[in-house]
Amino acid sequence: MKNALTRPRMFGFGVATLIFLGLKLLFRQADTAFFQFLLAPVNFLVCLLSDSNSVYMPEQGYYHAFYGFMIDKSCSGYNLMLLCYLMLTYLLLRYTKRAHWVLTAVPITLALAYVFTILVNASRILMSMTFEPAMVRRVALDEVILHEGMGIATHITFLVLLYIISETFLRRKNLHAQSV
Repeated sequence: MKNALTRPRMFGFGVATLIFLGLKLLFRQADTAFFQFLLAPVNFLVCLLSDSNSVYMPEQGYYHAFYGFMIDKSCSGYNLMLLCYLMLTYLLLRYTKRAHWVLTAVPITLALAYVFTILVNASRILMSMTFEPAMVRRVALDEVILHEGMGIATHITFLVLLYIISETFLRRKNLHAQSV
């Protein structure tokens, strides 16, 4: 029975990997307008939670004059979304017991990765707005290095937490299904 799902799983992994690579290649050629699907909701949350106003500049992104920063293509969280998508797809396909889940894994994990990315990215930007100015004054690091370091640490932390939570949930659901 275990081997019956091996082919559909491998097919699912292959499709997920091809989608990942295609979307990764698209990143280099895409302009800021392409990333509106990520930038707009992140900017909305940042404005809502920080009581900040922004101005959209089509070639650059969302400028927050009061805080003096821009939410642009590099801040979109696109790479986080792709990594999250691939990780969730791997987990879902690993724990699935039914062949039809292989077909639904891609859209489900893309949707989950999208929502996760928006929440994590808005959190990262809000943390940067709050802590970076004080840290730049206290730590002898370049502002760009500090900003990128905070982004990397935030993304890795949330990815690891999402993996642990998702893997635990799927494993428990899988064990429960076996015992019924």
